[in-house]
Amino acid sequence: MKPKIALISLTGCGGCELSLLFTGEVLLDLVKNFDFRILNIFNKNNVQNQYSEYEAVFVSGLVADKRDIELLQKYRKKSKILIALGACSVHGNVYSLKQTIDSTHKNQEFNSEKSKNSSLIEAVALRPISEYVKVDFSIPGCPPDSSETISHIKDIMIGKKLVENEKPVCFHCSLNENFCLLKNGKECIGPLIKSGCDSLCPSFNKECTGCRGPINDGNIDEIKKIFSDKGISFDILKEKISKYAKIEFDKLMNKENRKKIDYDIKERKIIKEIKNNSENISGQYSVYLDLRNGKLNDCRLEYSENSILFEEILKGKHFSDIPEIVSRMCGITSCFHVITSIKAIENAFNIQITEQTKLLRELLAIGELIRSHSIHIYLVVLPNYFGFDSGIEMMLKNKKETKRALELINVGNSLIELIGGRVIHPVTFEVGYNTYVPEKSKLEEILKILKISKKEAIKTSEILLSLDLTFFERKTEYISLRQLDNFPSLSGDIISTKGLNINPQTYRKYFNEVKLPNSKGKLVFKNNKTYFTGALARVNNNSRLLCKEAETLVRKSRRKFPNYNPLLNNFAQSLEIINWIDRAIEIITNWDFKEEIKHDIKPKSERGIGVTESPQGLLIHDYEFNSKGCINKCSIITPTAQIIKNLEEDIKAYASQNLTDKQDNEIRSEIEMLVKSYGLQLFGGGNTVDFIIKRN
Repeated sequence: MKPKIALISLTGCGGCELSLLFTGEVLLDLVKNFDFRILNIFNKNNVQNQYSEYEAVFVSGLVADKRDIELLQKYRKKSKILIALGACSVHGNVYSLKQTIDSTHKNQEFNSEKSKNSSLIEAVALRPISEYVKVDFSIPGCPPDSSETISHIKDIMIGKKLVENEKPVCFHCSLNENFCLLKNGKECIGPLIKSGCDSLCPSFNKECTGCRGPINDGNIDEIKKIFSDKGISFDILKEKISKYAKIEFDKLMNKENRKKIDYDIKERKIIKEIKNNSENISGQYSVYLDLRNGKLNDCRLEYSENSILFEEILKGKHFSDIPEIVSRMCGITSCFHVITSIKAIENAFNIQITEQTKLLRELLAIGELIRSHSIHIYLVVLPNYFGFDSGIEMMLKNKKETKRALELINVGNSLIELIGGRVIHPVTFEVGYNTYVPEKSKLEEILKILKISKKEAIKTSEILLSLDLTFFERKTEYISLRQLDNFPSLSGDIISTKGLNINPQTYRKYFNEVKLPNSKGKLVFKNNKTYFTGALARVNNNSRLLCKEAETLVRKSRRKFPNYNPLLNNFAQSLEIINWIDRAIEIITNWDFKEEIKHDIKPKSERGIGVTESPQGLLIHDYEFNSKGCINKCSIITPTAQIIKNLEEDIKAYASQNLTDKQDNEIRSEIEMLVKSYGLQLFGGGNTVDFIIKRN
């Protein structure tokens, strides 16, 4: 009998799951040849189809609410071996820098009778899973190295004992013949940190930041002395070593108070319970429809997001730490969070960057756009249309589409890894410059891959054109950036299909935020009205700037832009893949990249705003700094916060049009297609759209 192994996800960015997905054929072989179940990731029915016992359960993410605890305890009982996967699960990651979710935000609009139906939230301490259940083995890293994870999965399958790595990062630095950054006066904490990353950051001339957590016998006193000898303050050391594994480092630095720390943590686990639940809605995106008496009485779309949580985490943090922290908001768009954050910091401190730095960032962004759109189209959208229960099932059974999907995902990842150092949470980008410039030979290699992949991108558009995407349309405002010379990604004015045309630095005059009570998320409106942002908004506002091949497909589609059918967002995503491949080829062909010089940054009390076009739409980072370069106040506006209410309005309009002539199963199917067409990242907490439909 095949060993039964599962992966479950709690609160996190989805990076651990993505690192496994990006192994491609290796992962598919595991799923095919062993009973390896990836629960609530790219799945629709697997959550219900579970075993009573597993040989091993891998847990990614940390505990942030009651639902996380219940899921964790459920699988602890089912598993012979429970494995913490990634920095969130093992150490708490950057989330544990804040003690709890702040659930005190109030707003009149969302403090009404309607809010009584919102999902149950029980705020708990943001902590690693070991504080709630017994953990048998840990695989650290943010994200963990996929080859290490795969190796441990294979060891479990053959009954081999799992052994943790206890060598410091310095061990691999010496093997890789890296020059010691500590000796060069840099704030590297490699001597304290578990290796297993192949000394990734130091290899790109960047200090180890501690994402794999401390070695068990780490000598904190010795590294304090080394830092002191180099003139580096103890406060800087504490800040660095607490970023990913605050609890463990607190214990390491306070050995005599270790029992007290353990007790304090235990005492503050359960903080507050908010009992305002009337329905058991548990999906990442949950749709509630009241269609009793043949009319639409109520419609709600509920979701989970961590934007407010990260705003709280960033308060008081130094500007040099901010890009690294915000990268952990979302694994699939980590590059955009880094770039947008850096742009906000540079705008605040009036730092001018070179044209080369702009192009390197654009290449990184292009890689993420290609990857994100390809994942969404092939693993979230097409399985619905092709009749598969999940993206993984489609990849196992449809070899032709699998090959195309993996090629496009891989070309995006190759570009990200070449420019950013790794495929999730890039390590080479800092304020003002890039720590690493790719070699010409490596750029030439990826140039060949890009040229080949364009054919697969064109075929992807043709597949989407063949689908029936005509069952819904609703006119709304489409908002995006616009550049005069190129299709927009990292700069431009904010424009819309209704005549908006503003400088991004003035966005506050037009956009308003609503913080949801008892939630980690918020909503954003334009003058209190909903709008759409994302691929279709960019194409609606910039179709004339698409490359020739994309323009040809637009003509072939016989669809005019601007277009108000949200289901065409996925077709727009496919057009963008073609366009960005073309743009990457242009940049690499025409630019000779040289080594860059680090900026001397002088922080000041100032506000900085960064606005970019992430795969899912406008992304805004807005920071206010004090004279020491630390954040006093910040706002992070994600695409989800902007479009979730517009999606709810679309669902209302669809339900109103179809409540009498369509059955519940057809309504569910088409609403699920509508939700997934928006480009929302559904896999971080599960590819699940849950429904409650009341008829009689």
